[in-house]
Amino acid sequence: MAWWVAGSRVTRPVTDGSAEQGNEAMNSDEPDDADVHAARLYGETDGDDQVELADGDDPDGDDGTGNLHELGASLIMPHVFLHGVPRPPLTEADRAGIEHGILCLDLWLQDHPDSWQTLWVLGKAHQRLGRSERAGELFLRSHEENPRHPDVARELVMECMALGRGLEAVHFARTAVELDPEDPTLLVNLALALLISGQVDEALLQANQALSRDPADEVTANVVGFIRDVAEGRRQQPTKLSKFPIPS
Repeated sequence: MAWWVAGSRVTRPVTDGSAEQGNEAMNSDEPDDADVHAARLYGETDGDDQVELADGDDPDGDDGTGNLHELGASLIMPHVFLHGVPRPPLTEADRAGIEHGILCLDLWLQDHPDSWQTLWVLGKAHQRLGRSERAGELFLRSHEENPRHPDVARELVMECMALGRGLEAVHFARTAVELDPEDPTLLVNLALALLISGQVDEALLQANQALSRDPADEVTANVVGFIRDVAEGRRQQPTKLSKFPIPS
């Protein structure tokens, strides 16, 4: 089973959102999706997904702030999940840890304001705490610093859709597709953004194109069916991501 998760696919089955499941995943030796995203952002992957750090962006540099960055990221990343992955409830201690991590990275960012990777991590931290507006601002800044990274664009798209900013979501979704045209999940994101913005016919076109690339994918098929229902008047056009009856 594949779930639609902010432009990525999660291949392990998801049954429920229990804390036990989340703890199992976090304690597993297998790399989780937060690890994969961090690796893609910080240039720790092999092959085509490798991302080179920009000059001056090395968090372990010798300017004396590397420990601050490392501490902040270590407090945040265990609680970062992609859309569609079960999120165990945050305890008060978890929230306090994330807030501490945000403080550390905010301080580090004062001396490294163009670190798009750190802006992305901060965006995910605020997203985890339910602060969509702040998360969207940080993802936008990250995208402005690195407009060529599809993972940054896809998170910005998700927050735009969560906030009901359909036209902005379409703009950034088109950018993401241009950056990685072989990823059908980015076409799904574009289709959803188009639907939210009221461009139903093109939304159906893009969703069908995504389904043609992966006909067995259940979630993409559900998205196609949902958009078709809107086009034919059986469902109301949604204005936010939360209005879709699909995992998000």
